[in-house]
Amino acid sequence: MAYVNPTVSMRDPLYGLVKVTEEEAKIIRSNIFERLMEIKQLGLARKHYLGASHTRFEHSIGTLHICQLMLDTLWDRLNELREHVNERLMDTRWREKTTRVIRLAALLHDLGHGPFSHTIEEMLFRFKGWQPSYEGSKLKFHEDFTRHLLSENRELSNLLNSDDRKQIKEILGGNFKPRFISDLIVGDIGSDRVDYLLRDTYYTGLGHRPEIHELIDHLRLIPNKGDVLLGMDEEGIKSVELLLTNRYYHYTIIVHHPVNRSAELGFLINLQEIVRKNRKPDRLLLKIFTNFDDCNVMQMLKKGKLGQKNFQLVYRLALYDVRYVCGRYYLYRISEDWQAIKNYEDHVKTNLSDRDVPKKVGFNIDDLVLDLSRLRSRVPTLPIDREKYTRDRVENNIRHISRYSCLLVEYSPLLIELAKSQVLSNTLSFFLNNATSKAKEMLKKQLFEHMEAYVGENILKNEVAKSLGADHKLDRLILFFGALSTCPEGNYLNKITGFYDLVHKYAPFFGYDHDDFYMYQVKQTEGFIFNPVLFNDLIALSALGMINLEYLSDRSRTRIEENGTIRTAFFSHYSISPTAFISDVLELYKKSYPNCNNIFPEFQKKLNANISNLKISDKKYYYQMKK
Repeated sequence: MAYVNPTVSMRDPLYGLVKVTEEEAKIIRSNIFERLMEIKQLGLARKHYLGASHTRFEHSIGTLHICQLMLDTLWDRLNELREHVNERLMDTRWREKTTRVIRLAALLHDLGHGPFSHTIEEMLFRFKGWQPSYEGSKLKFHEDFTRHLLSENRELSNLLNSDDRKQIKEILGGNFKPRFISDLIVGDIGSDRVDYLLRDTYYTGLGHRPEIHELIDHLRLIPNKGDVLLGMDEEGIKSVELLLTNRYYHYTIIVHHPVNRSAELGFLINLQEIVRKNRKPDRLLLKIFTNFDDCNVMQMLKKGKLGQKNFQLVYRLALYDVRYVCGRYYLYRISEDWQAIKNYEDHVKTNLSDRDVPKKVGFNIDDLVLDLSRLRSRVPTLPIDREKYTRDRVENNIRHISRYSCLLVEYSPLLIELAKSQVLSNTLSFFLNNATSKAKEMLKKQLFEHMEAYVGENILKNEVAKSLGADHKLDRLILFFGALSTCPEGNYLNKITGFYDLVHKYAPFFGYDHDDFYMYQVKQTEGFIFNPVLFNDLIALSALGMINLEYLSDRSRTRIEENGTIRTAFFSHYSISPTAFISDVLELYKKSYPNCNNIFPEFQKKLNANISNLKISDKKYYYQMKK
């Protein structure tokens, strides 16, 4: 059944005829939305990928189109769950209203992107003091600027009422109920991701594209403690793997391409000089993100008369090329902190100057730029819907145990390894401005011959030591491992569920925001604890050689109760075991992390006081089999 009647047609090179409603057409014709026509989807990637001239404008409309295709399937899926979900979700009028708001959220999801998309967003990471403030919080990402525009832009206020704008912000912020509606746009397999992967590969001429119709066919809705989650059926695992593998190639091949990155560095260096000269850089950046397009910023750069930067890649080193395991961790940790990156760059430049390398090679040391890419591990928190069968021990018959849900990553070793590859694919790159071919070759030789002076373990350790004490969750996780190692008898690290329990219980003690950790229950009555933020950090530490993270084989136990009901419990768990290398890292933290000597004894005292109340166990799946 159609819950919306779009009448205005547009033609898209990917999908053919795309239809929008009259209301959506008015928004598309507004000045604030048409601004997206002049904001390149891939920033400066056109320097290498000549066809990459597509914009956020067509991507936003494409996201709406994909969202509607998914929604058509999911409303039918929801009808199949009539007995398991709130009656409100079956109401036709509610679906009509919700479909309208979902489509508007999909259309407006990228409204807060600044000129050249993610390129300019990096400036907010580099200079946190320049981040604009709104309603008591910092605007750090384009999603924050989208929420700001939904609240403050007059055009949108005239086109949408306050309730509409509130619901759109809830959907884009992941706070709308049922939860699957938010995931439909901004989730791991949401319409935003599907469209930009299809669109970016199309316009760059690359061939790694996801198969959207196969993906949509396998979408499922999964009831979860009064909520409804977006998931997949078991046959859809390969479709998700294809989508997320495409995402990995998207970042490694397109976003971090050296020609694209060299253009971004020149752009950012010039722009930050202009912003720095402004008396109120935060207000200027707010104006740039909410009013400017690519052309406006290019005019600003021309007026600044800073000269064209022409950076060229001299040498690139991936994390997996670093020979020392601890060195890999230290380099990864440096990349998480912009001030640490700048300190590290100063160290490298000082070392080169002390050896007169700029004079021998023939370049100005200020023309050398170090760049650490930021490609983070990410596993999908997507559940899959499965069926389970077992053999009746009494009658020796195969019986159906109904449906159950679990995390997709547990049945896809590829996605775990992909997340590890993302970590190890981070690179340290040396770029030189206006370099001759001879200078590039000579500098590359110097860097290669003296690499120990730049990525040696002791050098990197010293740079990390300078940045410890900053607000960084990876530091606190390392300290958490260290604190556990000081505790008495107790195999706290053997079961990941127990580890989640510990982190959830003692997170405030280590300075975490407790709200960042939440319980993900598979079933309404019984399930398991899962935390995606923590799990991704554990995968990163595993890829960097700090811990071993192993998924053990399932075990099962069947019990026949007196009433004839067969109760089956399935056990599986990740085992965490710290490696010897994490001890070396902990030694650094004990010496350099502020107040570290007091943290460990206090934590040990708190843990011992509650040792009998801790739940240290496998995660359990329970299924009920009918007679």
